[in-house]
Amino acid sequence: NGSQSNPVFDLDGTTRLGSSFYGQIYVGTSAQSLFAIGAPVAFLSGAGAGFIVSDVITGSGISGLYGGATGVYQLRVWNSAAGSTFEQASSSATGRIGLSQIMSVTFGGSDPLGGLPRFPPDANLHSSFSLALASIPVITTQPVSQTVSAGGNATFSVTATGTAPLSYQWSKDGTNLIGATNPTLSFTATNRSFMGAYSVTVANSGGSVTSSPAGLRVMVPQRLQPPQRQSDGRFLLRFGDYDGKLAGASDLSGFEVWATTNMLNANSWVRLTNGVSLKNGQVEIEDKDTQAMPRRFYRIIER
Repeated sequence: NGSQSNPVFDLDGTTRLGSSFYGQIYVGTSAQSLFAIGAPVAFLSGAGAGFIVSDVITGSGISGLYGGATGVYQLRVWNSAAGSTFEQASSSATGRIGLSQIMSVTFGGSDPLGGLPRFPPDANLHSSFSLALASIPVITTQPVSQTVSAGGNATFSVTATGTAPLSYQWSKDGTNLIGATNPTLSFTATNRSFMGAYSVTVANSGGSVTSSPAGLRVMVPQRLQPPQRQSDGRFLLRFGDYDGKLAGASDLSGFEVWATTNMLNANSWVRLTNGVSLKNGQVEIEDKDTQAMPRRFYRIIER
């Protein structure tokens, strides 16, 4: 709907919309929960171009909102040749669409326990706006994989273009993360449970696109367990995450085990590649070369 000071314009920003354009009100409890009410309404022509009549689109009840509740609403506009709904026009190559700003509204009606309140017939758009060509989101900068130390900050970000407004939903290993709805995702990776593949789905009225997955690897300080010398001279050494969390099979390749008999000789360290395995969430080294050695020193590196 409109007052005589806030018409809706076509792509050029000066031509007022006529009867070949539709408008429809979307309402909800928040900007993320908007849904259409009523039927699409054609814009007026002639002297009324740029406006639609408000009382035509206030006849449907608003399910889920009660009388006296505060919600939000938005006017969505499109050319009727591109589709019978805003969503169809948004995904059409010929779509010309527009969105008003999102505004607060107090709904009418008398049932406080979930009746069907009415959209106020005197609600007005606060400012004019112009249409734009429909465009589904396009990701221009993908999130980047990273490695952090336990307790460090991990940050993933995405850049996307497309018809506004754009919404964002981050996920980890395919599961949506609650509250992760911004272009940037930042958190403290306290342990290995934060490791995984992070991606984001960017959506607008025309469709959605999901980013490439970005991996997060969390390196955790290791705690050596008491060594065990076997009766045949073999040496067993176990180590695990300092916080008691269990390592997984995918973590094993990130560990390097080095040994030496002379701590004073930096060039004497030898990497042990055999006898390294994962048991009950801890890494175990079975060193078979210690039978004839009076002592041997070890160090663990995670890369």
